[in-house]
Amino acid sequence: MRGTRIESNALLSILIMKNIRPKHATVTNYWHEYYCADHCTLCGNSGVIDTTGTRTAAGVLVGRKNYCICPNGQAMRVSEIPLDNRVIERQRKI
Repeated sequence: MRGTRIESNALLSILIMKNIRPKHATVTNYWHEYYCADHCTLCGNSGVIDTTGTRTAAGVLVGRKNYCICPNGQAMRVSEIPLDNRVIERQRKI
């Protein structure tokens, strides 16, 4: 990993360093390096990764909604936007 992807854009670097903590800048650099292709390839720019309905090989429900590591997901986490992680009755019966 180059680790300087964000720093190559001076304006973006200034905004990121002013508004987020260093550990979040590291995560954003990682996301930009591996998961950014004009949009977030993890969540599709929604800010949420939804794996509800995902099961183990034994059939145990393990999925849930999580904030993405992209800037949208980080902003949602900071804003404390709630994620609905209720198990839907229909999913339990499958």
